[in-house]
Amino acid sequence: MTPELQKNFEFHEAFEMIEQLRVMFQVHANQERFETLNAFIGCKMTEGSSVSACVLKMKACVEQVAHLEFLFEDELVIDVILASLPKSFNQFFMNFTMNDWERSINEIHNMLKNVMENIKKSGNNQVLMICEDQISKKKTGNNVDKGKGKAAKKG
Repeated sequence: MTPELQKNFEFHEAFEMIEQLRVMFQVHANQERFETLNAFIGCKMTEGSSVSACVLKMKACVEQVAHLEFLFEDELVIDVILASLPKSFNQFFMNFTMNDWERSINEIHNMLKNVMENIKKSGNNQVLMICEDQISKKKTGNNVDKGKGKAAKKG
């Protein structure tokens, strides 16, 4: 506590001093929380940029808000991280949601780094298929499943 504050509260009871300090500094904490939440929600990864840098920035925002006694559930953090990804991660997002995986934020971060590496390696002619704990590549093309057309007439 600064000497000026100590002089101001020299003749106050402990409870009264705590309440006044809370009123004085609560506005600052609310403003900091608002700005940090804005940065967290507004973080959008651009195509070709580092997924790791984006996720680390978002994790730092979550930690900063936690220091202000405002906690997020991991599911919400993961949802915001996935929403921040560019279109090149659409296949990963689809696989992730369809398989209903339950992962930690750090596991998601590692998975996204692997996907990013595969996107860089594969170019635009492949789609990423995420299996339970590994990433495999599947060539795309005009493969049409011939068994899914109209049934042939017998007769």
